[in-house]
Amino acid sequence: MLTAIEAASLDLLPAEARVGVLEALQEFLVQRVRDFHNRQRLSFLYSPTKSTWQFVRDLLSLARSLGKEGQVAQYIVGAKLQLRFPHEAIDNYSYSTADQQLGRPGDFIVGQTAFHVTVSPMTGVYGRCRANLDAGYGVYLLVPEHGVVGAKQNAEAVAPGQIGVQAIELFVAQNLDELAVFDKESRRAQLRQLIALYNRRVDLIERDKSLLMEMPPNLAS
Repeated sequence: MLTAIEAASLDLLPAEARVGVLEALQEFLVQRVRDFHNRQRLSFLYSPTKSTWQFVRDLLSLARSLGKEGQVAQYIVGAKLQLRFPHEAIDNYSYSTADQQLGRPGDFIVGQTAFHVTVSPMTGVYGRCRANLDAGYGVYLLVPEHGVVGAKQNAEAVAPGQIGVQAIELFVAQNLDELAVFDKESRRAQLRQLIALYNRRVDLIERDKSLLMEMPPNLAS
């Protein structure tokens, strides 16, 4: 690349033009790096001997190690709700879009219940839960298992006995097992559908395609 730049004789150009060329080259390289990362899907192994809960936990752990836990948590919950309620319109907004921007009561609404999904519950989410309750909604706050104890304590301080705090791992896994009627082979089919729905939802609205999941070979058929 440096040899090509040298051959272009940029030093003969006026300073402003030279800077413009270098900035264009820089933007080209940045875009190529983005393209590379967008091709790198979330890749993981599926072990039929592990519980569905462990499958979800391992997935969130992988996402956390890549700095994508929040995004994956939101999209996996959305996919799970869509799988569980196929005839309901389950919202699908970009992870970076805040609830307040669109006037949404929560990340998802099913019936008269608002669902908030967060891997790091801060003060603001409890205020939104309180506002949901005041507006007549039921409320679920979904957090990773390691944050459940603290989230429950904070929820009780804001609205005793009114906010359902649950681990994302359990929220997703329990429904999948129930849909599979606790049958191992049916569970594989449910997991396969979950990943397919997750990828569809991500692909529809996310520019960052590295959030897509690679279907494990032993789960693909």
